[in-house]
Amino acid sequence: MQPLAAQAAVLLLINGDRLTGEISDQSPAQVIWNSDSFGSLSVPVEHIMTIDGIPYVPLTHQLPPASNSTTAQQHLQGNVSVTGSFASGNQSRQDWDSAINLNWHRDSIQQSLQLNYERHHQQDLKPIEEYDLRYDIDWFIADHWFWNNTLEWGVNDYRAVDQFYTLGSALGVQLWQRDSSTLSTETGLLWIDEQFSNDSASRRISWSWSSGYRRKLFAGLELHSDHKLIVSVEDTRDSELEFNFSIRAPLSNGFFTEVRYEWIYDNLPLANSRSVDSQLTVGINYDWSKK
Repeated sequence: MQPLAAQAAVLLLINGDRLTGEISDQSPAQVIWNSDSFGSLSVPVEHIMTIDGIPYVPLTHQLPPASNSTTAQQHLQGNVSVTGSFASGNQSRQDWDSAINLNWHRDSIQQSLQLNYERHHQQDLKPIEEYDLRYDIDWFIADHWFWNNTLEWGVNDYRAVDQFYTLGSALGVQLWQRDSSTLSTETGLLWIDEQFSNDSASRRISWSWSSGYRRKLFAGLELHSDHKLIVSVEDTRDSELEFNFSIRAPLSNGFFTEVRYEWIYDNLPLANSRSVDSQLTVGINYDWSKK
C-alpha cells in the first residue's frame, strides 16, 4: 500500500453513488476512503468512476486526482515508436514510420502533443510522405464529461494533399476508465482547410464523431480501437471515415511491440485518388511516464 497526502474530494462510484471525504491510502486493487458519513471504507478500484470529476486510474497507471492544496499535481507520460523496412535486389525500397506522443495531466486539464511521420521511397520514384502535428487540450468540466479543443497541421501525399489545417471543438464523455478497460466518445465541429496538389482547395465546417476503446487481454496484451467520422455541414456527401485497430504486447523496461491496422474511406476523393486507404504496420514502441 502507498500512502497519499490527505485531500478533500468527492468519490463517484459506477453505480452513481457519491461519497465525500478523502483518500488515506491506495493500492492497485483498492482505495481506502475516509468517508464523512461512513468512516473508513475499502473501495475496489473497479467500482470507482471519478474522484473530484477526474476519471480514476488505478495506482499502476495513476493520473493524480484534483487537489485543493497549493501544490498542483501533475503527470507526464509519452511513447515513441519507430518502424523501418528496406528491400534490395529486384526492387530498391525504403519505408519509415515514426510517431511521438506526449501527454501532460494537471488537475482537471489534460494536454497532448502528437507527431506522426511516414516516408516511402522506391527507386527512381518520388518519395511519398505523410506527416502531421496535432495538439489537444481536454478540460474535465463535470464528473466524466470533458471539453476537447484540437489544432492540427500536416501533409498527405497519399491523398494528394499538399497541406491541411484543422481546428476543432467537441464535447466528450468518459463512459468508463478502469485498469482493465476504457471507453470514451466525443462529438463536435471542425474547421478544415485543405490545399491539394492540383492547386485546388477545400475549406469547410464539418461535424465529427469519434470514440476510443482500450482493453487489457491475457498475458499483458492490450487491444486498442478508435474511429472518427467527419461529415461536411454544407454537403453531407463530403464525408470521411477512419478506423484504427491495434494489439500491443509488452517486451521489457517500457518497450512493447504493436501490430496496427489503419483504414480510411473518403467519399469524395480527389481525381486519380482512391476512396479507400489501408495500412498494416508492425513496430517497436517505448513508453515512459514521470510524476
